[in-house]
Amino acid sequence: MAGIKLAPGALKQHWKDLVRGVIRDLVEAAEDRNLTPVLMWDELPLALGDVAEAEPVQAMEILDLLRELRQSHPSLRMVFSGSVGMHHVLRRLRGSDYRNEPTNDLYAVVLPPLSIDDAAKLAYSLLYKSGVTEGQPETTARAIAEAVDGVPFYVHHVALAMQLARSNATPEDAFRHVDALLLDANDPLQLRHYRERLSLSYEGGERALALATLDTLSTELEPCAFGQLRDLVASRLELTDDELLRDVLSLLVKDQYLARDEAGAYSFALGIVKRWWRRDRGLGE
Repeated sequence: MAGIKLAPGALKQHWKDLVRGVIRDLVEAAEDRNLTPVLMWDELPLALGDVAEAEPVQAMEILDLLRELRQSHPSLRMVFSGSVGMHHVLRRLRGSDYRNEPTNDLYAVVLPPLSIDDAAKLAYSLLYKSGVTEGQPETTARAIAEAVDGVPFYVHHVALAMQLARSNATPEDAFRHVDALLLDANDPLQLRHYRERLSLSYEGGERALALATLDTLSTELEPCAFGQLRDLVASRLELTDDELLRDVLSLLVKDQYLARDEAGAYSFALGIVKRWWRRDRGLGE
């Protein structure tokens, strides 16, 4: 863009042509060097959601243009990532009569937590490097991994808390620090986003039903089949449409609040989120 002067309003009118030109130049430069061009957008669904709320037509045009670029340049790779699923953006646009399928040429991937073995190795390395070695570091590392369901972000926070407190490497100390992090008003594990996302992405009736569903499952010891869950949720709020509950359950699974087992029963995807939800909502320990 160096040396280019745009008249007032030109960017708004010609942004598509500018993007096409930039991508064309990028792809040609990469191919000349025998490289694969990769464009990565973090939190793209969240950004598109903001655009869709203000100007849905413009959000549609962005999605369509991105697809056009992928089709026009076969060597071009795009990676979209974010804490909010693209399906929420598309749901909002469907309400504005958008009928295109702008992401059906993309492969959706959910990044799972680490395996417990790998998370334990990470925890052990962090404890060892920070000097938390007195006691049972290997047993403690596995206790940390299991307590936080293998999520590396949480592993780092527990190890740091133990380092700052100069704790011994014992499972009891690890569990104590996990509990303290869950109760910390500053929310260092950033678990509150599980609650805030419901307000951002779920409509009024869906939001109330999602809250009732999560409240219910947070106090259940075992996964719940649909019929059992329906009855439990119906005891919390009026439920006249089973299909709405099915739709909400599908969204909660896509958003990684919930998981389904082989029998189709529902439970929290992460035990640590279940514990936090129950405490934060005042539903017991």
